[in-house]
Amino acid sequence: MNGSRSEVTIRWFAVALMLLASGCLGGTEYTILGEAAGSATVMTADAVDVKADGVSTATILVEVKDANRVTLTQGGDDVALSTTRGTLSPVVDLHTGFYSAKLTSTTAGKATVSGSVNGQLISTGNPEVTFVP
Repeated sequence: MNGSRSEVTIRWFAVALMLLASGCLGGTEYTILGEAAGSATVMTADAVDVKADGVSTATILVEVKDANRVTLTQGGDDVALSTTRGTLSPVVDLHTGFYSAKLTSTTAGKATVSGSVNGQLISTGNPEVTFVP
């Protein structure tokens, strides 16, 4: 097998193992990220009580994760949010796996935010914000 494809592959694999074992790769860590998973993605709000004046806001933050609960490190996912009270600004892609929107209301009462990522229901978080007079 002098110079055959399988021999070359085996040699490269052996070199890679030696480099890893000797630490010559500088401790660089590589993570393979999966696709966004609604069941692992998390939503939070930065406020629980917000004045119902149409100006004060709660920031809704969406942290998109894969099925292994690893936060994705890039943007580009389709994140959609809805609320039971008030108005949500358009969702902003922060290009870090995080997305944000502002929630405001002129009517007092509780708002529950729900959402989806790439059409999958986000099942963790569903933040509640109470708008107070």
